[in-house]
Amino acid sequence: MFGEGELSVGDCLPYDGTAFAMMADREALASEAVDCSQEHGTEVFHVETLPSGEYPGTRELMNTAAQTCEGGIFEDFVGIEYHRSELYASVSIPSATLWEEQGDRSLYCVAHAPGGNVTGSLENANR
Repeated sequence: MFGEGELSVGDCLPYDGTAFAMMADREALASEAVDCSQEHGTEVFHVETLPSGEYPGTRELMNTAAQTCEGGIFEDFVGIEYHRSELYASVSIPSATLWEEQGDRSLYCVAHAPGGNVTGSLENANR
């Protein structure tokens, strides 16, 4: 779980959704994970390794991420469909540099509440 070098489902982070999506240093993210019983901004609910190959471009990756993170995976984690939920989903996709130079193919989906931090897991929050 937290602090092990890579993010996992259930890891909680002290960032809001926008800040999470903008983080370029993905290794640093994992080192900053906190126990979900502490106040936090986001919670990882899905991690996926994207297929190898040439960098598909930011637009295509964002479309893939939105379909993934706002679909059934969100509902399975939160307990309610995305369009009915008061929670939001944010994503982190690899940049072209991470993809090409470091082989990073990780797609991360995080859930977060509007208006700030939460305490406790968002898993099965049903809201």
